[in-house]
Amino acid sequence: MRQLWSFVRLKRNREVLAWIGGGLTAVIIGLWTAFIYFSDTPKTTASSSGVQASCGSVASGGGMFGNTITTSNTGSCPEQKPGPKP
Repeated sequence: MRQLWSFVRLKRNREVLAWIGGGLTAVIIGLWTAFIYFSDTPKTTASSSGVQASCGSVASGGGMFGNTITTSNTGSCPEQKPGPKP
């Protein structure tokens, strides 16, 4: 532990360690970005999510960006009665 502390106390060694750490960080982020970009992840659609709208409601499945919103009113919905006022 004493040898490590004496190594880190020198300004030049700290500068070299900072450069190495920054370079490794950039490489790791680049590799992770390439992995995410080239990996085959299945894309889900609103129809495959199993979410359906009925009786005048609105349904949305999956993420909210790039998703379709489906509304429906089949006409066979039971009559809605207003609930008690709060």
